[in-house]
Amino acid sequence: MRESCPCCKSINSTTLYKVGYTKSPIKEYLDLFYSKGVEYEYLEESYYILNACNNCGLIYQKWIPSDLLALRLYEQWIDPAKMFERHKDYNVRYFIRLAHEIVEVIQYFGTIPSRLQFLDFGMGLGHWCCLAQGFGWVCMELNYRKHELSMLKHQELR
Repeated sequence: MRESCPCCKSINSTTLYKVGYTKSPIKEYLDLFYSKGVEYEYLEESYYILNACNNCGLIYQKWIPSDLLALRLYEQWIDPAKMFERHKDYNVRYFIRLAHEIVEVIQYFGTIPSRLQFLDFGMGLGHWCCLAQGFGWVCMELNYRKHELSMLKHQELR
């Protein structure tokens, strides 16, 4: 559990969203995304919480998985073959939805996109950040899965 903003270390924040990982709509998302199956016993009594730092404006996830849970999530719950297969079937609506999300964030901050910076940890295939860079954002990405990093080497992501 983060007790302070990971950017500026302020403890002054506002909760924007909170829901249990075993509750709707998060549980449905997890069931859909993690095709090998989610071990919900690891997530009982845990919440997906988005906080906004009242000092620097960063929006961050308050509860983050332990190293053990992150390893299970990225190496056991996700089936890489299914993820890459799903990637091939993404249609234009998928990318339009991502572009709409990016526009919403830009509008929320009320600034030009090149002034925005974004860190995506657990980036998957990097689609969101690739599109955000097209809007002028500075994007940095980190990922647990080695095979995804090798696939993304050709992209100019930081």
